Amino acid sequence: MRFDVGRMRRGELIAAGGGVLLCVAVFFLPWFAVRGPAGSLAARSGASVSLDGWHALTTMRWILLVTIVA
Repeated sequence: MRFDVGRMRRGELIAAGGGVLLCVAVFFLPWFAVRGPAGSLAARSGASVSLDGWHALTTMRWILLVTIVA
């Protein structure tokens, strides 16, 4: 059984592209970031913490995963 991309319709291609973009956004892009208060040692050293969508949204992650797979 071969997968032929040429047989996919426009809507299916758009949905597949959206799934790929959602996957990249959830797992690789920062969603939330926290920096130290102004004037603190953390702010002067440039320390910050950021979370991607998978780690930030613990309950919503499963809905996002089902959406990516679908």
